[in-house]
Amino acid sequence: MDDVSHAAWGFLAWHGTPYPALAAFMSVFPDILGVLPPYIAAFFHNKGSWSATWNKQNMPSWHHPYKTVMYPWTHSILVSFGVAGAGTLLFGWSASWLFAWPLHVLIDIFTHPRRKAPAFLWPLHSVRVHSFSWWNRTFMIANYAAIIVVGAFVLV
Repeated sequence: MDDVSHAAWGFLAWHGTPYPALAAFMSVFPDILGVLPPYIAAFFHNKGSWSATWNKQNMPSWHHPYKTVMYPWTHSILVSFGVAGAGTLLFGWSASWLFAWPLHVLIDIFTHPRRKAPAFLWPLHSVRVHSFSWWNRTFMIANYAAIIVVGAFVLV
């Protein structure tokens, strides 16, 4: 799912708590840490050109190894629940916003086709769920409509 949607769902899920902004951040954290650094490096390497950045030939040589290592860590339901659970045990329910990370992974499990799907039981298993693509136009419309409806219900 796109990060704007992840942030919106995280914010809405933790609305009514003192930490909806932290939950929104934690909802995009897996993509920030697992995917974004090579793109930022490529952006600066390409002198601020976003169009050149998205071209795979312009990515830094460490892009694939980085993503291969980091993506499984950041998109594992086991790792994310472990970190969120440990944070909540240490700091109490004031750290409940950490559970927005597993929310991100749960959403990604069902909104990525097989070759892009997270191996959500990593490091124990590399199973992936083959589902539809979040970038499918029909899904995007339904998703944003649901965010608007739920947002209107929750925020009003």
